[in-house]
Amino acid sequence: MNSKYLVAAALVMLPVAGSAQDIGAGFTGPYVGGQVGYGSRSINEDFGIAGVPVFDRDRSSLDYGAYFGFDAPVGTSLVVGGEAEVGGGGRKLSQTLVPGVIASIDPDWNYMFSGRAGFIAGDRALVYGRVGYGAERINVAVSDSVTPANSFSDNEWADGAVYGGGLEYALSPSTSARVEYRYKDFDGSYNPQQVLAGFSFRF
Repeated sequence: MNSKYLVAAALVMLPVAGSAQDIGAGFTGPYVGGQVGYGSRSINEDFGIAGVPVFDRDRSSLDYGAYFGFDAPVGTSLVVGGEAEVGGGGRKLSQTLVPGVIASIDPDWNYMFSGRAGFIAGDRALVYGRVGYGAERINVAVSDSVTPANSFSDNEWADGAVYGGGLEYALSPSTSARVEYRYKDFDGSYNPQQVLAGFSFRF
């Protein structure tokens, strides 16, 4: 091919290459966002008392939240960052243990601090994994209609490690959409899971 055609082709491709580079470089710096999606919470608590069944319940819910984070490039295709978020969601888990005695766990709100790392696939997609620490405020209660003095209610924290992964897609150099799964491996027998879709704005 004549060299002048090569030069012409290169000049035509420059705006496209520049745009792609802008998008890829968009996974850097601070960002804020909101998310909403599916949540599932389960409890499997064996009280170890003869005649008392295992407290075994799970329910799904609409989960939601907001987040703030910061990403930094490592080389040409890797991205690492950190994120903090607060959220809500969850539905009460309750079960009759013996006649007249009902145990329940009612989720309130949650937070998470995590790091994530991923690689840029193509010009617009970031495939990443996440690990961090999370906690959820819950109300733990036992209602005893037979002996009301045995009834109690207390607000507690369930916490532990969080693992997850997702895909984020750059819509422009400053906006992106993502979908992510995370599992919260809390201490004890209470464990939430989530699948969330989010929208981020970088500044």
